[in-house]
Amino acid sequence: MQGEWINAGFLKAQVQGAAHVLSGNPASERIAVTVQVDEGPQYRLQGIKFRNNRAITNGKVLRSLFPINDGDVLDRVAIGKGLENLNLVYRQYGYINFTAVPATWFNEGAQDVSLDIDFYEGKQFFVSRVGIIGLDEPVFRNVTRELLVNPGDVYNQRLVDLFLRNHASLFPADASGEPPYKLAQNERAATVAVTYDFRPCHVDSCSISPAPFTAHCLAHRRDESGN
Repeated sequence: MQGEWINAGFLKAQVQGAAHVLSGNPASERIAVTVQVDEGPQYRLQGIKFRNNRAITNGKVLRSLFPINDGDVLDRVAIGKGLENLNLVYRQYGYINFTAVPATWFNEGAQDVSLDIDFYEGKQFFVSRVGIIGLDEPVFRNVTRELLVNPGDVYNQRLVDLFLRNHASLFPADASGEPPYKLAQNERAATVAVTYDFRPCHVDSCSISPAPFTAHCLAHRRDESGN
């Protein structure tokens, strides 16, 4: 219940509850619940500032990723969606380890809040190789012609997800619920190996020995200096 108040801009809302048994027997009980809410002031968003955003410096573009306007009642869900959008955009540009950390500043006199979002971009990763597991040779040839992220490219999470959607029919109906791909990072070289796994049961999640599978790999050599 407190979360609903906070999502409506009452960031300092306090909710307390108590339960009292009115009557009961071995089969059922009647219980009265009393809830006391101290909502406190309702805050509005004064503005959002971005810090250490070196890869994407256009503040208007970053601000547009947050579905809330300056002056609106502060909506925690909208702020969370904006942070999620930041992560998605940065992963499109190869920043796999990107993190955004928000700090909240209260102006009690105006009953508004400003956000400072500090960026930890990390390195931009390039694809060192693309592995495909669980497809026979003819299907593999067709799939490789439709790869959207290839060795040597900047890693792009959106294109990886799009490739998986485009080839969803190749995954078995009883496939594991785990993500059907793995990323192996080389932090020093700023490279990442992508492995798509089309088997119904991934090696590290099977409780029994997996059946024999076919593995294919496309590779691009990139030295540790990033060349």
